[in-house]
Amino acid sequence: MLAQKDFDDYEIIVVDDDPIFDTNTETEQLINSYSTNKLLYYKNKKNLKMVANWNQCFLLSRGKYVTMLHDDDYFHEKFLKAASKVLKGSRLFLAKLNYSYSTEEMKQKFEFNPSFVKSVVKRILNSVFQNIRHKITPESIFHSLFQFSTLTAIYNRIGFLELGGYKEDTFPSCDHYFNYEYVKKYGGIYLNKIVATYRYFNNASFIVGKAFPIQSLELRRQIISDFPKSKLKEKEAEIIYFNYIDNVKKVFNLDVENILSKDYIESKEFKRARKKLKTKQMILKAIRLLI
Repeated sequence: MLAQKDFDDYEIIVVDDDPIFDTNTETEQLINSYSTNKLLYYKNKKNLKMVANWNQCFLLSRGKYVTMLHDDDYFHEKFLKAASKVLKGSRLFLAKLNYSYSTEEMKQKFEFNPSFVKSVVKRILNSVFQNIRHKITPESIFHSLFQFSTLTAIYNRIGFLELGGYKEDTFPSCDHYFNYEYVKKYGGIYLNKIVATYRYFNNASFIVGKAFPIQSLELRRQIISDFPKSKLKEKEAEIIYFNYIDNVKKVFNLDVENILSKDYIESKEFKRARKKLKTKQMILKAIRLLI
């Protein structure tokens, strides 16, 4: 983060949720090794746990805009330069930028799932259509929910605090729930520029969060309920849910509970709808790249 280029108006706050005060921890030693006034360090007096600690970051921040970076991901050197172009003006909208997976995990994922070739093609298309931006809509969140995690999400601090921050009872999908509520109230802009790297296999949502697939399904159902005039359908939410847990089983070898009946999944109606949705999502992605 300290290696940002062509942008200097920022500060970094490290919020340590490990309340050890009788010894100089590895984190403190690392912080003390840097000589810069851009780096601030704060240690919680007691362990707040993950979600509350995320909110603590926003409470302690002093800038107009705030983004979070977890210890398992990293920003590219021109992340803030790209973000500053999206954030011109004083609007409260959410700014979301694109990211890629780590090279090591690409290789690992490819060994588990040969269909990852499709993701490689997607990366090539992203490089061709860099810097194209579009409005974030309920439909785009519905179809690309996984993309709306905390990584590269930039909030107006006032807007974030007005909404009350991330909610503990929505973990491990608290970032998705909050980002949806934020966009619903303030709007959002998505910039198709890869400015960060995401370590897929180290994500807490997959390691400890078997509730994640069901929560994602419920959130999609909520979007349908909130926007009844949209063309979003319950069956589409169920298909996306099924595709997700099917992929989790293949990639992570995790036995995730499937709440859909076997007869329903194997029905001709479900299989036809699954193929139809796949085509629809490909068209939607192409449109988003071109507008």
